[in-house]
Amino acid sequence: MTNNIPLYIDVIGWIGAGCLLIAYLLISNGKLSATTYTYQVLNAFGSICLIINTYIYGTIPLVMLNSIWLLIGLNTLRKLIKPAQ
Repeated sequence: MTNNIPLYIDVIGWIGAGCLLIAYLLISNGKLSATTYTYQVLNAFGSICLIINTYIYGTIPLVMLNSIWLLIGLNTLRKLIKPAQ
């Protein structure tokens, strides 16, 4: 913990990192496909957690990276929910 930032901000960051790592582990081992809700939700939720954490810590490049990661995941979820006709 740095500069009196509350512990829960670190916990949020670790949860986000864990979600992204679990998603990567599952897809890398063939347990999930990139077109599954589970994979995309893990990525989106992990990104949201990391956006919160990195914003509080002031690491703006990582805020941008995770924001883009989130937008990609949300776009894919949108396509999964409403397939092209």
